Amino acid sequence: HPSLNFIFSVLTTALIINAYNLIDGINGLSGSLTIMSSLIFGFFFLQYNMTDWAFMAFALSAATFGFLQFNFGNASIFMGDNGSTFIGLIQAIFFYQLLHIDYPATNIFPIALSLISIPVFDLLRVFCFRITQKRGPFSPDRSHIHHILLRVFDKAETVVFSVLALNLLLITVATTFSSLMPALLSVCLSVVLIWGFPLAGKKIKLQLEINSQSQ
Repeated sequence: HPSLNFIFSVLTTALIINAYNLIDGINGLSGSLTIMSSLIFGFFFLQYNMTDWAFMAFALSAATFGFLQFNFGNASIFMGDNGSTFIGLIQAIFFYQLLHIDYPATNIFPIALSLISIPVFDLLRVFCFRITQKRGPFSPDRSHIHHILLRVFDKAETVVFSVLALNLLLITVATTFSSLMPALLSVCLSVVLIWGFPLAGKKIKLQLEINSQSQ
């Protein structure tokens, strides 16, 4: 139904915008994810002769790269709410546009989802965790994926590269196995991001503590 589609689109857009806003918790993370996803969005747009959309995706990637030089490590400038919500809005538009392309040989939904999967599923995981703790979904804490990894790796730069590696892995898996039923692959991606990676981080942290005590 058109009305339901409109409502669902508005809610999904709000979800993606807030996801990119909340993932901007350490220097360089949101910008790095934006560069990776925008480059791949642009590649798909270019592959199907959507040069205008490809230009916008590559332009966003290039502009974010220029910003990232001053936002990575010991940052001198910051993205802020305006920057992260704007990027979230553009990523949502790219996501919808990619879904409307007719790919005869592949299911595009898992691929499109994987491009924005880290911010989106981290937001869903954190919201679910807070609700189970009988707190408001927007109540502040340090349960985001970058907070968990910071307790493992200590350095923000290592956390950024780890999250980028995970995102690239998810994109590769989604692209390689896109012929599987989209819903099944999406559920697998959700399980990995919502439960698997945070649990792995906690186990790594525990093992590091055991090793430090034994020394």
